[in-house]
Amino acid sequence: MKPHALTSLPSLAALVAALSTAALLTNAACGSSASAPAVDAGGSAADAALAETGPGADSGADGATPADAGGDGASPTDAAADSGLVSADLGTFGLDCSPGSARELPFPVRQGEVFRFDTTWSAATEAVPSMTILDPAGREISVRGNPLGIEVGLVGTTPKSLSLVHEFSTPSGSYKIRIENAPPGCSPLTVSAKYAAVAAPMTNLSQASAQAVTKGVLVNGHIGCDTQRWFKVVATANEPLALSLSGTAVAGQPADFTATLVMDLLDATGQPVIESGNPVDAIGELPAPAPVVLRHTAAAGTYFLRLTPQGCGAVLNYSLGY
Repeated sequence: MKPHALTSLPSLAALVAALSTAALLTNAACGSSASAPAVDAGGSAADAALAETGPGADSGADGATPADAGGDGASPTDAAADSGLVSADLGTFGLDCSPGSARELPFPVRQGEVFRFDTTWSAATEAVPSMTILDPAGREISVRGNPLGIEVGLVGTTPKSLSLVHEFSTPSGSYKIRIENAPPGCSPLTVSAKYAAVAAPMTNLSQASAQAVTKGVLVNGHIGCDTQRWFKVVATANEPLALSLSGTAVAGQPADFTATLVMDLLDATGQPVIESGNPVDAIGELPAPAPVVLRHTAAAGTYFLRLTPQGCGAVLNYSLGY
C-alpha cells in the first residue's frame, strides 16, 4: 500500500500566528473512542495512500481537495459549518539541516473523521526528509507496525507533490504533522503544506448503533482501517436478500489503491447466520467494476450486516442497498 500535500507563508510571524490559531481550534461533535491514530505511511499497508503528481498539481478533481483557508490560508477555517469539517493552508516554509529544525504543525481531529494532507517538497540539492503524524500525546501513530505519514523519498530541485488520506479511528484531540530534514544527505528544504477534514465521523460503529437499511434505498458512508460499520435489515418470511456494496476511493489516493471488505450476516442476537453449515458472508475488493453482493433467503426477522476491512487499504466512500 502507499501513503499521501502542504503551500506558502508570507513570513515566520504569520506562520506562528497560524499555528497558534490551529492549536486553539476545537471541534464540536466528538466521536467515541474508536480510532484516530493508526495508519500507515510510506509503502506499507494501512489506510494511508501515496500519490505523486506533477509540481504543485492537485489530484483531487472531484472536489474532495482540501479547501484553501481563505486567501492567505494562515488559519483553520470551517470547511462545512454544518458538519464541523476544518481545513487550513499552512503555507510554505524552509528547513535547514541543524539539530532541532523539525516543524510540528498542530491540527484538530474528531475521532472518525477522514483527513487529507497535501504537501509539496523541494531541496537546494538533494534531501530525504520525513513526515509523520503524532497523536495528542506526541507519539508517532502507527498501524500494524507502520508509521502514519508520507514516505517522501528523495527530494531534489524539482518540486514533488504528495498526499496522504487517513480515517482517524483514535480519540479526538490535537494532533501534529511533524516534518523533519535530518542528516545524512541533508540539504536546505522548502515545504508547502495544507490539510482538510473531508468526511465527518460515522455513527454506525457497533451493533447497538447499527444503521437501518430499507429496500430500494441506498445508504452511504466511508470506511478506513481498523474499524467496522453495522447495518440493520428487517426481512419478511422467505425474502431473498441481495445486499449490494459498491465503493470509490476517497480523492488523494492512487488510482489503483483498493481495499478488501468482508460482509457478515448476523441474526438478531449478533450470531452468524448459518446456511448449509457455513456462515453467510461475502468478501470483495473495492473499487471494482461490479459490487460485492451478499445473498440469502431469510426467515422473517431482524438481521445485522457487519462490514469489516480485511487488512488495511484505501479509505473508501461506500454505498449499500438491496
